[in-house]
Amino acid sequence: MLLALYDDVRLVFIAPDHPKLGMKEDLRERLKDRNVRFYEFDSFEEQLDGKPVIEQLDALYMTRIQKEHDNAQDTDSMSHIDFSRYCLTSELVSRMKEYAPILHPFPRDQHHGEIPPEIDNDPRAMYFRQARNGMWIRAALLAHIFDADRLISRHFHTEYAERHNYND
Repeated sequence: MLLALYDDVRLVFIAPDHPKLGMKEDLRERLKDRNVRFYEFDSFEEQLDGKPVIEQLDALYMTRIQKEHDNAQDTDSMSHIDFSRYCLTSELVSRMKEYAPILHPFPRDQHHGEIPPEIDNDPRAMYFRQARNGMWIRAALLAHIFDADRLISRHFHTEYAERHNYND
């Protein structure tokens, strides 16, 4: 929804054709209400404007299928899906734009391997940095919520200002 606040955004959703895994209708409606161009595909290889989607992405945000929320009916209805079609491979990454970050909220799915470990060393693999930044953001939010941010700032200036004057 944050991206929907910007002009000229184009979102691409790639998921199996399954009611639990695809985009929900309420999100579709919110994006339509904000005039966001969005597309739904079931493969990285599908064509958009004459080129495979994987070659056009400016950023790739992947998630895992959260099977811990499934029930027996979900498991049965998903048993026919070839999830390997939704896993990133080194070959797919090699076709991505040089600057396109690969993001993931973690943990990864060890069974389907949506992002295999060999991609971790690619400079576009930003998910470890994403996790580290998330940790610091949560720490800052907690400090603010508990009104400790001023105490932390005061402590920093008392302890470290003499040793490191960054303004000189």
